Amino acid sequence: MSQVPMVPVLLDAIIPLNESRKKLLLVRAKFPIDPDEHHLLIQLYFAYPIVGALFIIASTDSVAVAVNYHFVGLISVVKLVSAFNELRIISHVKRICKQFKSSQVSVVSSNFES
Repeated sequence: MSQVPMVPVLLDAIIPLNESRKKLLLVRAKFPIDPDEHHLLIQLYFAYPIVGALFIIASTDSVAVAVNYHFVGLISVVKLVSAFNELRIISHVKRICKQFKSSQVSVVSSNFES
């Protein structure tokens, strides 16, 4: 978008005409210098902030993606630990149930034996 006004300059270099093409400006404003003579400087003056803003947006987005990946990783670790604790509790409950059943069986069998 910021380089669209440079198309006539590029076309003059690639496919020259007998006359130069009209130069476009990205922003219509009054400049203290002649816009036709210093067209390239004016374009660079407006292109640098646009490129800088793109770098800032790209770096901010990459940090946001890294934070999101970190958050999702933490959540998966918490789920894994929770599942492990739940499995450990379930195995403990099963062991208690087995002990309880075996004690009942021995109590019941001892009642019948006497």
